[in-house]
Amino acid sequence: MLAPELVNILVPAFLPCTGLEAECSQAKWDPKNGHIPRGFTGAEASLNDIQVILVTAEPGDPHPKEFYPENEKPQQLMEKTSRYTYECLESNKDLFHRNVRYFINLIYPTMPFYEQMRRVWITDAYLAQQ
Repeated sequence: MLAPELVNILVPAFLPCTGLEAECSQAKWDPKNGHIPRGFTGAEASLNDIQVILVTAEPGDPHPKEFYPENEKPQQLMEKTSRYTYECLESNKDLFHRNVRYFINLIYPTMPFYEQMRRVWITDAYLAQQ
């Protein structure tokens, strides 16, 4: 579970946004096809425990079977996508996730994954083209 402080910050990203029609028109909101704010996980306890912030490039395409119910409440969507990202990292789902795990293991070589994720916050950057 994400640190409560992050939950409060992230939940608004899962509410309807008028910016999708204007400033963020290149962003996709299509939950049934996996397009919601995603790619973040970690900070499993408290913000005070975070020692590493890893910002990766823009979110990649959703995995073929990745989808989110359109009628979910914002906090449920946020929790599901964070959990999915966590599970992808934990299972080394693809090359991206294996590379991120490799990097984290360089920092915390003897620590179990769940302990690493208490100390690491992973998130995607998003560059909107003007």
